Amino acid sequence: MDRIKYALGLVLAKLFPKKADKIRENFTIPNYLWSNRKVPIVDRLIRFYLGCKIKKQKGKISDELESIHRNFWSKADKYFADTKNRTEEVHIPAHKNIVQGLITLLEDKNIQTVCEFGTGDGSWLNYLSQQWTVIKKFIGIDISEHQVDDNNRKYSHLTFVRSDLIEWTEKNATHNTLYHTCGGVLEYLSEDSVRRLIQILRNQAKGSIVFFIEPLYGDYDTNKDTASEITSFEYSYTHNYVHLLKSAGFEIISHDEKEVGYLGRMIIVLAYNKG
Repeated sequence: MDRIKYALGLVLAKLFPKKADKIRENFTIPNYLWSNRKVPIVDRLIRFYLGCKIKKQKGKISDELESIHRNFWSKADKYFADTKNRTEEVHIPAHKNIVQGLITLLEDKNIQTVCEFGTGDGSWLNYLSQQWTVIKKFIGIDISEHQVDDNNRKYSHLTFVRSDLIEWTEKNATHNTLYHTCGGVLEYLSEDSVRRLIQILRNQAKGSIVFFIEPLYGDYDTNKDTASEITSFEYSYTHNYVHLLKSAGFEIISHDEKEVGYLGRMIIVLAYNKG
């Protein structure tokens, strides 16, 4: 069946190149995934073909996918607008206990700064700033220029920067900082890129904490699967963050898996870089 879908998608992409280009531009999270609009079968078949084509390009798959994901998130204003209540409806109910429970750890480890990768509309970082009053500096990194500008206007007590998160970290990583993702950010980076990010933190951010909340798709088993896999409707990556952090020399404080609202299964990892 998949071969037939692939062949039909290939033919349709050739017949409707403009449609295929448009689908490719919105490949990461197509509008239909958060709307009630039914998707024409032609669109579904073309998207299936494009997904298979990307996954088959061995050696180029990481750059190909990262480029597609980066293009989407750099212009994701509509997505952020359509999901503006996610912090209140999903993240706070799911994570408020662990957020409160981290206050003592932040004090014990002398954490001076919180840095959120993929800060989106900034509302989650604002919530953290309200809970972690022992921390004075909060920084949100995102590649959406429009959203970063909006965040800086809305939350003047926080700092938002438009940048590629790996490039920013390489230039700005500091000791005694908590580095955080919430709800799915590193899933759009290849395994090589995530390894590079973690190694930068290991080398440049001693005394820091890593606090990742990232999705686990399909039947991925963190107890036995160590290699990253391309999964889900977004063709994003499922990484074994515990394995990657341990391999880089981080001390795992805790890790857990839980269902988080409509986002599905998440892994929640806390790790410390004792240097």
